[in-house]
Amino acid sequence: MRINIKNFLKINLLDLLFFLNLITIITFGSYSSFYKYIVLLFMNLILFIITSNKFRTVHFYTFLKTIKKWIFIYLIYSLVVGLFGLNYLNSLSVFLKYIFFFIILLMFHIWIFDTNKGLKVLKSIYASSVLVSVSIILEFLISGRDLTLRYGGIISNINNAGFIVSFGLILGFIIQKQKLRVSKLYLFLFFIKTIALLLTGSRSAILFLGVTFLVNILFKRSFKLRNVVIFIAFVFFIISLGFVNRVYIINSLLRLNSGTSGRNFLWQASYFIWKDYSVFGIGLGNFKIVLPDYLMITNIGDWSFRQLSVLNSSHSMLIDSIVQLGIIGGCFLLVICIKVINLIRKNRKINSDRKELISDELIFSIFFGILIRSFFEPFGFLNYAYITVDILFWLTFIIYQNQYNKLL
Repeated sequence: MRINIKNFLKINLLDLLFFLNLITIITFGSYSSFYKYIVLLFMNLILFIITSNKFRTVHFYTFLKTIKKWIFIYLIYSLVVGLFGLNYLNSLSVFLKYIFFFIILLMFHIWIFDTNKGLKVLKSIYASSVLVSVSIILEFLISGRDLTLRYGGIISNINNAGFIVSFGLILGFIIQKQKLRVSKLYLFLFFIKTIALLLTGSRSAILFLGVTFLVNILFKRSFKLRNVVIFIAFVFFIISLGFVNRVYIINSLLRLNSGTSGRNFLWQASYFIWKDYSVFGIGLGNFKIVLPDYLMITNIGDWSFRQLSVLNSSHSMLIDSIVQLGIIGGCFLLVICIKVINLIRKNRKINSDRKELISDELIFSIFFGILIRSFFEPFGFLNYAYITVDILFWLTFIIYQNQYNKLL
């Protein structure tokens, strides 16, 4: 394949910085490491300085549109509750992560809106999921090929690794839709991603993927048999693995014997915490402080207690929100979810001849899949501002909404 050197040298430096920044955020953008945080802060500070001159020229009403008002209320409420919560320093730390997260989203919004690079952003997310998938498979091959273990590759949180891979599978359909025919490379990467997803053993990621495809099929404006066949083929592929080695593989990969993996104890403890702090909650980031005492109230064993008492989440976004911010904070989060759905519903009524990159049905399906997943996982939408996975939906949603902003 010949490379046009002149075109290569004409690559926009700002575009390159945004692409590298996005891949960096997804592949190792957690706040678990101080050095990672410094790298992310430095990269985004540069982009902030570059794009700050456009803050006044861009139409702010297009940024998350009406949803931003409720997000602002949610953040201010979180700050106030946190300052009067159990530990204001923990709450302030999480609040600053929220601010950092939405500044990054705003920069990407300005860049996407100004240059119309939505498809390239999706390709960057897709490339990130490929890197994560390859790292998962390499970890499996290097560590002894033990199917009783779970693998996350370069992502420390295995369930988040599975979510990134499953999100990449969905974006693969969007990217491939822009082409006239299915490429061999796409089919190969689809196979790699599917294997990687199973190696994570993340049932929540598989649940998200299955719900998203199923809802998208059911809500298609033009019902196509091909979509049903694709979904059934994917499910059949997963189930068929169970017939290998006397169902051993499917039990290991999907962890059918592990039940709720201790979530039931976390949820019981969360209920007891909520009873004592029902109105305003304990404040952001304070779950770990009170969890050990409330776990002791449950019928938890010593081994499970040692494993779970160090966690800072109930493994459920909805429960986390109510425990940390009380019933009022839970209501604010519910309003934001309703606003997202309502905005999609309004967009669906717009009759235009635009070329869709992300359809109304698909963005709703992704959001609905995330909501279902959020019953069992804390990250993916709006909780703790966990940038590595939360940014996947919000960037996709900004690109989707930008299709309508261009019509204004």
